[in-house]
Amino acid sequence: MNQFLIAGVLNSDWSESAAVVYPYRLGEAVLQHTQKATRFRIDRKRHLLETALTWKEQLAANPNIKTDEVAQQAGVSPGRVRQVLRLARLHSDIHKVILGLPPKDAKREFPERILRGLIPLSPEEQLNQFSANLTKLQSQSANSDAV
Repeated sequence: MNQFLIAGVLNSDWSESAAVVYPYRLGEAVLQHTQKATRFRIDRKRHLLETALTWKEQLAANPNIKTDEVAQQAGVSPGRVRQVLRLARLHSDIHKVILGLPPKDAKREFPERILRGLIPLSPEEQLNQFSANLTKLQSQSANSDAV
């Protein structure tokens, strides 16, 4: 267990012959209460990519949180947490396109199963495949609008 040393200063600043008072030792558990609580959840109204990026930022800010803890908070398995986080590995241009759409349209046009197929590819191949899918979707919508 990590222990931290807290010391108090008797005078208002260090310049006036400050003296250190009795130190208190606090365990990590006490300090966790002072940190901002991080909430992990899956919002079904948003695209899962948005959730993945949010979780990635939260985990970067709190490196001591494990995927098991995220899973418990989100109500999913640790494997599902890892699946969701892998979506954050997609190329940033793909992020921009999907997050630029209304959530309902993004979920309909770019479901998770399509995006998961792009993850193992190199960034350039991801963009090529995504562009091909985007072109196909645009041509399908143009054909349906013409009918």
